[in-house]
Amino acid sequence: MANFTLSITGFDALAGYFKKAPDAIRKVQRQVLYEHALNMFAESQVQVPFRTGNLQRSGVVEPPASSGDAVVYIGYGGSATQYAFKVHEMVGHDFATVYNDFDTRKKAKYLEDPVLEGIPALKADLFRRVKAVLDAP
Repeated sequence: MANFTLSITGFDALAGYFKKAPDAIRKVQRQVLYEHALNMFAESQVQVPFRTGNLQRSGVVEPPASSGDAVVYIGYGGSATQYAFKVHEMVGHDFATVYNDFDTRKKAKYLEDPVLEGIPALKADLFRRVKAVLDAP
């Protein structure tokens, strides 16, 4: 019978890396979601109908909390929530004529469209940056 000894070095470092990885991934998730939410919001500001400016000024992006789930809030309304919702759903409405604002980018779905259009870039960036965390030494 043959005897042999197997020695694995660096296991403590590897275990430490895996212990830290979830925290690093959560941090990256928060960063990516917030960065992309800001981009989506910026595009929504271009699209939100402008009559008095109240609706546009009511827009908000709230960063994620430093713990718990990675959640970012993007919204419009505040005290004008019902108005924001009504305008958002006015598909086919001629905002240029009614609001005397001839910027053809102003439209209904001013928040939904930028969010939906931004999801592919968010996913790609999140994948790339999480992969970078996992590939890091």
